[in-house]
Amino acid sequence: MSTLINDLRHGFRVLRKQPLFALVALLTLALGIGANLTIFSFVNAFLLRPLPYPEAERFVRIRPVHPTFGPMSIAYPNFQDWQKLNQTFETMACYRYHDLNLTGTDRPERLNVIQASANLLPMLGAQPLLGRLFDANDDHAQAQRTVVLSHGLWQRRFGSDPEIMGRPVLLDGEPYTVVGVLPADFCFPPLLSRRAALWMPIGLLERHEWFMRRGNHPGTSGIGKLRGGATLAGARADMLRVAEQLARQYPDVNTGNTVDVDDYHATVVRRIRPSLLVLMSSVGCVLLIVCVNIAGLLLVRAASRTQEFSIRTALGAGRLRIARQLLCENTILAVLGGLAGLLVAHWGVYLLATVLGSAFGLSQGRPPLDDRNMLLFFLGITLSTGLLFGLFPAFQSSLVTVSAAIRSGTRTATSSRRHHRLRDVLVVAEIALALVLLTGAGLLVRSLQHYLQADPGYNPDSTLTMQVSLPDKTYDNNQEKCNFYRDLLQKAGPLPGVKHVGLCGNLLGRWQSSYHVEGAPEAEPGQAPYAECCEISSDFIEAMGMRLIAGRTFTERDTNDTTPVTLIDERFVQRWWPDANPLGHHIQMGGTSYQVVGVVSHVKHYGIDRSSRESMYIPMYQSTCSYPTLVVRCQGDPLRLLAPIRQAIAEIDPDLAPSDIRTLQAIVDQQSFMRRFLTTILGVFAGSALVLAALGIYGVTAYAVSQRTQEFGIRMALGACMHDILRLVLGRGGKLALLGVTIGLIASFSLSWLMRDLLFGVTAWDPMTFVMVTGVLAAVVLAACYLPARRAARIDPMEALRYE
Repeated sequence: MSTLINDLRHGFRVLRKQPLFALVALLTLALGIGANLTIFSFVNAFLLRPLPYPEAERFVRIRPVHPTFGPMSIAYPNFQDWQKLNQTFETMACYRYHDLNLTGTDRPERLNVIQASANLLPMLGAQPLLGRLFDANDDHAQAQRTVVLSHGLWQRRFGSDPEIMGRPVLLDGEPYTVVGVLPADFCFPPLLSRRAALWMPIGLLERHEWFMRRGNHPGTSGIGKLRGGATLAGARADMLRVAEQLARQYPDVNTGNTVDVDDYHATVVRRIRPSLLVLMSSVGCVLLIVCVNIAGLLLVRAASRTQEFSIRTALGAGRLRIARQLLCENTILAVLGGLAGLLVAHWGVYLLATVLGSAFGLSQGRPPLDDRNMLLFFLGITLSTGLLFGLFPAFQSSLVTVSAAIRSGTRTATSSRRHHRLRDVLVVAEIALALVLLTGAGLLVRSLQHYLQADPGYNPDSTLTMQVSLPDKTYDNNQEKCNFYRDLLQKAGPLPGVKHVGLCGNLLGRWQSSYHVEGAPEAEPGQAPYAECCEISSDFIEAMGMRLIAGRTFTERDTNDTTPVTLIDERFVQRWWPDANPLGHHIQMGGTSYQVVGVVSHVKHYGIDRSSRESMYIPMYQSTCSYPTLVVRCQGDPLRLLAPIRQAIAEIDPDLAPSDIRTLQAIVDQQSFMRRFLTTILGVFAGSALVLAALGIYGVTAYAVSQRTQEFGIRMALGACMHDILRLVLGRGGKLALLGVTIGLIASFSLSWLMRDLLFGVTAWDPMTFVMVTGVLAAVVLAACYLPARRAARIDPMEALRYE
C-alpha cells in the first residue's frame, strides 16, 4: 500500500512539473471519454435497459401480415378471436391512435387519444394517480363513455383539480366521464413516442359498423404478454395456427394472412438502433485515436526521462517496477480525464436529448448517467483508456538498461530501432482509424446528397398544412362535410398571398385499399394488389406542387351526381399500362368502378428513402372524410397565414381546433432528420479524427526529424541537397501512410456493410467515396510530414554538426 501511495504522489508531481502536457492530455481525454459516455447513455437507455414496465421481457408485438400488402393493422373482430383462440399469451391487448376535439372550455383543442382495450393499462403496470382505470365494464358498445386523463392534460387544462373525478368533458361534442388520472412518469409507447393526452376504451367503437368489419384494418396495433415459460418461437407457431383457423372460417378476408410475433423491445428501438450503433462505433474510433495521440506524446516524454529510468535501474529497480510507476502515472491522467469527461457528458446528454426530443417526441427525457451500466462503462472506459495509451510508453521505458545512463548525453538511447518501431505502429494505427471514420462519414455524405437531390413527387416550398377533425355528431352526413369543405376553401382561397389551396383525406399516405383493374384477371383470394388512396379537392394537385402528366385534375363538378373518377400516379401506369394510354380505363375499389381521368407524379409518401405503393386519388366530394388536411401554397412565409386560417375555421365552426400544424418543408425535414443528424455527427467525428491524426503524425514526424538532426547535417555535408532530405523524410512518411491506408481500407470494406441500411443511392462499397477519402487522408498525412521535412531540409550543416 505504501508503494502505491508513493507511486501516486510521484505521478502527481510529474504532472505538475509539465502542466502544458497535462492540460492538453486532460482536455483531449475529456472530449474523447465525454463523447463516448454521451453516446453510450443513449445506447444504454434505448438498447440495454429493459422497458419501464413489469416483466417487460415477456412483451411481444403482434400484427397480421398480408401476402401482398405486408404488415397491416388488426381487424378488431380478428383480435377478439386471437384473444379466445391463442394458447401462449397470458394477456393480449390492442390500441389505436385517434384525435378528438376538446370543447366546452375557454378554447377548443385537438387532442391525441389512445383508444385501448381495458387490459392494456394494467398489463403495463399503470397505477392511477387519481380515481381508477377503465375496466371490462367500460370496454364494450353499450358502456357509458369514460376517459382517463394524462397527467399533462390534467395539469394544463384542468388546473390539477383533485375533484375532476366524475366530471364530464366534451370530446367531439360527446360527453365523456373522467374516471382517472395517470401519473406523470407513465408513458406509452415507450422511448420515442407520440404522447397521448387521454385514454379511452376501444370497445366503445363496437357500435360502429366500419370498426366491426373483419376486412377493415383501422390502424389498430397489438401487444401481448407471454405466459411464464412460453417462448417467442412457440408464440409464433401458436398464432400461425390461429391465423390458419381464421382463414378457414373467413376465407374472403383472411385467406393467406399470417401473424407476425416479435420481441416488443426490439420493435420499439428498431428505427434508432442502427444509428446508435454506428455512432457508438464512430466515437469509439475517435477515442482510440485520442489514445494513440497521447501514447505518442508519452513516448516522447518517456524518451526524455531515459536518464531517470537508467539511474532507477542502476539502483535496483526492475522492469516491472518502472512499468508499474508509469502505468500509475497514466492511470492518474486517465481518471482525471474521465472525471472531466463526466462533465462533458452531462452537457452532451442534455444537448442530444433536446435535439432528439424535438425531432421524435422523446418521452424518456435525458438518459441517466448514474445507473449501474453507466458506472461500469465509465470505470471500464477510463481504466482501459489509461492502460491503452500507457502500455507502449511503459513497455519502452522498462527496457532501459544501466548502460543507457552512460549514453544519456547522446541521442543514441532515444533513437533506438525499437523506439522507432513503436512510433511507427502508432502512426499506422492512427491513419487506419482515421480512414475508417472518414469512409463512414463519406458514405453518409454521399447518401445524403443523393437523398436531397431525389424527387419526392411534390414541391414542399412555401406550403402550410393543418388537419381539421369533423365530429360525427355535428357532421353526420356527407352533405354536411361537403358544405364544410366548400366553406373552408372559399374562405382560405382569397387570403392575401395564397396561390393554391386544397384539401386531402390523408396527407402523405396512411390509407391503403385493395383494387382490381377492369379487364385484368381476377386475383386469387389474399393476392389482390393494394394502392395508396387519398380523397382530394380540385386544387390539391397544384397546392402540393405535384405534376400533372396526362389528362386532367378534378373539378367542382366531380360529385356524387357524376361518374366516379380517379387520378393515378406514374407507378400505377408503369405496373398496368406501361405501353398504353391509361385514360378511360376503369379501376374497381370498395365496390365502386372509377374511371381514370388523369395521371400525376408518384409521391414518396413516407420519405424519399422509403418505398410507397402506387397511388389513387378520388374526388373529396365523391368520397368524403372526417379528418381533412388543409394544404395552402402561398408566397413567402406560410406561417404568416396561420392566424387568418384559424379565424376562418372559427367562423365556420367555433368548436373546431386545427391540429398538426406544420409546413410541408417541416414534414420533409422530419423525414430526413435522422439521416442529416447522423451525417453531421459522424462528419464531426471524422473531422476530429482527421485533425487528431494530422497533429499526431506531425508531432511524431517532427520528433523523429529532431532526433536525426546530426545525421541530416552529415548527409548535407557529404553532398546531399534539400530535395534528398525531403525525399528521405517524405518517403518514410509515405510508407507509413501507405501501410495505414491499406489496413484502413481493409477495415472499412469489412465494416461499411454494417451501414448498408443507412445508405441511400450508394452502395456500402461505393468506389468514389473510397477514392475521395483515401486521397484526402493521404494529402493530410503528406502535409503533416512535409512541414518537419521542409524544416529539416533547411538545416545548416555546420549548425547540425554542432547539434550535440
